[in-house]
Parts: sequence; structure tokens; C-alpha cells
Amino acid sequence: MKLKKVCSDLASQDAPPKRLEFMACRDADKCMDAFLPLLIASDVQDVLLRTDFLTSMSEDNVLKFFRALGELSNLQVLIIQSSSRFHIESIPPSGLLSLRNAKRLKRLGLEDMQVTAMHKGFISGLGIALRSHATLQELIMTNFFANDWANTDPDVLDALVLDLTTVPNLHRLELSGCGSHALCGQDVRLLSPSALIQVVSIPTLEHLQLSFLELDDEHFEAMASVLKNNKSIRTIALDYHKLESIGFCHMMQAMQTNVTVKTLSLRSLQDIGHEGFQQAMKMLQLNYVIENLSVTATPYEQAQIDLYLRMNGAGRGLLRDPTTSMSQWVDVLAKSSDDLDVVRHLLQEIPGLCNAAALAAGKADNATTTDGTS
Repeated sequence: MKLKKVCSDLASQDAPPKRLEFMACRDADKCMDAFLPLLIASDVQDVLLRTDFLTSMSEDNVLKFFRALGELSNLQVLIIQSSSRFHIESIPPSGLLSLRNAKRLKRLGLEDMQVTAMHKGFISGLGIALRSHATLQELIMTNFFANDWANTDPDVLDALVLDLTTVPNLHRLELSGCGSHALCGQDVRLLSPSALIQVVSIPTLEHLQLSFLELDDEHFEAMASVLKNNKSIRTIALDYHKLESIGFCHMMQAMQTNVTVKTLSLRSLQDIGHEGFQQAMKMLQLNYVIENLSVTATPYEQAQIDLYLRMNGAGRGLLRDPTTSMSQWVDVLAKSSDDLDVVRHLLQEIPGLCNAAALAAGKADNATTTDGTS
């Protein structure tokens, strides 16, 4: 990529770009002074930034570039992709602070950044940049090292996630580590249960994904205490933690009363066991909303779980609605006619449904015959 060509595109009066991709560029320093005014004046809404673009510039120009990003009046999506595990140093914390000025930024993605506990400046700068951000809706941080072998300070992510709890319109939060330290015998707590409670309690949060963050039973018990009455979260993915039977059972108990979560993923490195399966089935007998449940179970257990999920997806929740009409229930059965297991179990939950439906149909036939229209 040549920055001179980007300058030409931005200066075009015909079709100036709304999306820009930045990658390694030989003429970055040479063209920066001419490029930045064009960028700031543009209508660019979507930026993909690879860190090898930053390493091709001087430190002063990197800071100027981030300041320009913050001044983009219509920037809504910013994705930063790491080109190398060593490139995290190319993003100065002071550069991240410029994102506070991005008045329309909705989605921030940090992909393969490989942040470690040693990068305290980056973690702190990111938190400060996003603190109380008025427009941010999504933060996605994938495949990062949340810790390293040389630094095992506890709860290194607390400050960041607590800053995120101040974001007034946060809908999606994804923090995915790149592996489990527990597998290598390293005991690390990256996030405290109290901070996690604050995250789950964000009133606008609809999608939460936390993977490979060393969460244990205490964390899952803390989350369960909030999730049982949560009314905002629709999707939860909490995969590959130190989840044991106790923590799993707490989550199943919370889902017995939760009425908004439709997708829950609790995949782990070990089977949920007989007790976990029993708790899952008890939950599914009471929960009419959840439609996707991913756990580590035997094929037999998964088949039993999937049956209830398909029933919920078919409309089993209408059982709880006293205003549901007979015609609505007949429609539910008709739509599920290809899944005989679902139809059979739905009929078992309302044994009189068939008789009532037949009676209603008979009355309709009699009325049609009486008025002579048939």
C-alpha cells in the first residue's frame, strides 16, 4: 500500500472512500503531513488498521495519526489487527487516549493484540480512553495474552472492565484469551468475582463473551447471583475456564428464573457429569426461553438437552402466556410437524390440546353447515 494513493482517493470528488485499510507503507512518514488533513476532512466511517502500518512510521507520526483518528467526525468502526506479537509496543497509550474524541465510534476491535500483564500502560490507557464513552456499543478483544510467565499479579483486568461498566451504551463485550495458564500449572486470577458482577450488571449489555480467563466456581457463583434476575443479556459465552460441577450447577439454577438469555455456552475441558446433567434438565423443564445451550456432555445427554431447546424454539414459551389462543398453539404444532419428538413432548405438556383442537374444529364445521355456505 502507498499512502500517496490513499491521499488521491480521499481527494477524489467522485466517490471518496468511506472505508480505509492501513497496512505496511513505505512512504508513510514522507506523506503524513499531506495525508492527515485529508483524512480529518473525509467522511471515512470504517477503519482497519494493521500494526505493521504503525511500525513503518516514526513515533511522532504515530501519535499524529491516532489524534487524526480521534478527529474523524464520522468514524464508527475501528479494527486494530496485530501483525506480530511484538507490535503491541507500537501503540502508545497516549495514542489510545485520542479515541475519547471519536464522537461517533460504535465498535472497537482489537484482534490478536497479545497484551500481557507487563503492558500495564496499554491496559490503563485503553480503560481511560473508553471510560464513559458516549457512543461505544461494542468492544471485541480477541486472542490476547492476559498474563505472562514473568508477571502473575492478580486481577490485572479489573481496572479495564470497571472502566467499561461506565460506558452508557455498551451492548457487546468480548474478551477472549489465547489459552489457559491452568493447563501449565500456573495459578493466575485475571479478574475478581466482584468486578465480574459489575460487568454482568451493565444494564445495556446484550452479548457477553469471556473465554480463557481462568474463571473458577467462585466467579460462576457470583455471575449466577446476578443472572437469575437479569433482563438485558441475550447471549452468554463463557468457554474454557476452570468450571467445576459446583459452578455449573449455580449457572443452571440461575437460568431457571432468567427469562431473556437465549444462547448460553459453557464449554469446558471436562464433562458436566451426571449431577450437572440433572441440573441442566431441571433448568430446561422450567426455562421456556433458552434455545441454544453448549456444554461438554455425552451424546445421550446432548440429545436430551437438544430436545428441550428445539421445543423452546418451536414456541413452548406460549404455555406460560394465559392469552395464548388455541389457533396459536395449533400453529406451533403445525410448524413443528417435521419434528415428531417435539410435537409429542409439547402434547404431553398440554394433554388436552388435541381434544380441544378437535372440538374447536368440529364447532367450526357445524357453523359452516348451518349457514349453508358449504
